[in-house]
Parts: sequence; C-alpha cells; structure tokens
Amino acid sequence: MTRRLVVAAVCVTALGGRALGAQTANWLAVGASANRIRLQTRFATGASSDVSGSALGASGDIRRGPVALALGYWQGRVDADPAGTQQQDVIDGYALLVVHAQPWLGVKVGAEARSYVTPAGTERWVFWQVRLHAERAIVNPSVRGHVEIWHALSTEVNTQGTVDRAQGGEVGLTLQRALGPLWLRMAYGIDDARLNGSERRQTLEALAFSVGYGGR
Repeated sequence: MTRRLVVAAVCVTALGGRALGAQTANWLAVGASANRIRLQTRFATGASSDVSGSALGASGDIRRGPVALALGYWQGRVDADPAGTQQQDVIDGYALLVVHAQPWLGVKVGAEARSYVTPAGTERWVFWQVRLHAERAIVNPSVRGHVEIWHALSTEVNTQGTVDRAQGGEVGLTLQRALGPLWLRMAYGIDDARLNGSERRQTLEALAFSVGYGGR
C-alpha cells in the first residue's frame, strides 16, 4: 500500500463520523462506473513504463442477513507510451463472499481475475484474496466513507516466474439517503504486485465514479 492510500485512509477514518447503525437485513444493489486507470511497471534493471486510460464497469451485491455476495466487472484500455509499451486492454472481474461481523465491518473472501491483453498475447492473473471493509457515516447519514484493504493469500499468473506479494486497498465516499434508492460514489483504489524477488513490480491505480440503485 502506497503512502497516498495510507494518507487517504487516515483522513476518512479520522473525520469523526459514527459507526453505521442497523442496516436492512436483505437487499439487492446494482451499479455502473466510469474509471480512470493508470498502470505502472518497474523492473530491477531500471526499465519502466507508465500508461493510463479509461474503463467502464458494473457491479452487483446481494445480501441476506449478515451474508452477501459481491460481483463486479470492468474493462478498459491503456494507451501506448514513448518507451515502447504497447496499447493494451485491461479486464478485471471478481466474486466475493462477504460476512458482516458488525454493521460497519465486513470480511470478504474470494477471487479476482485480471487480464492484460496486447497484440503479443494475454497475461492472466488470479488473486485469491481476503479483504477487510470498514464504513462510517460522515457529517450526516447521507454521506459515508469507507476504507478497504486486501491481501492475496495466493496468486496465479500464466507467465514465467512467481508472485512474491500482491495487496492493495481502496478509500471512497458514498452519497445515498438524500437520493432515495439511488446512490453516487467516488473511490480511489490501488493494487501492488511484486514478482520474481521484486525483479518486476506492477501497480494499478483507479479513480472510479459510480452510480447505482438499491442497497441499504
């Protein structure tokens, strides 16, 4: 997790909000997002690339009591850069089982799959991960802040080598009750993976703007 994520997480959790109260036991929520993504790759040799692009996504959550299923998918493209990195498509999807230990705290386990598609071929990743999601009301019940961190218990990649570590997190704000069943969300997330004894380090950042229906 980078310094930017740590600073943002501290800001959200230190705003003095209160823990969310009782939540509706059963609900369905769907959403759509527009994302700005940035992909950075650095090698121990000193070579690097830094490319950016945009993506569109969709998500859905089904909750019954303290247990929920969270599904999501997004797809986008990052441009080529002067260093020679090719234009590539980035595709990501996840399926997570969520258990709400407290109204404000959720534990998520499941898989996230990601593909980087270039004319030369496709690199596929699968992250088997555990996540912690904390959420608090800020200023009034209509605005909520959240912090989520994750760590990959196991990572599979179809290229040569091994993944030493993969982890990341997200912080965001959601506006809901003032809009009835509709909600708006802005979130910033960052993932960091290191391969082959840190010979290669890959970081994916995303700034997402979402609109959705349903939920709490």
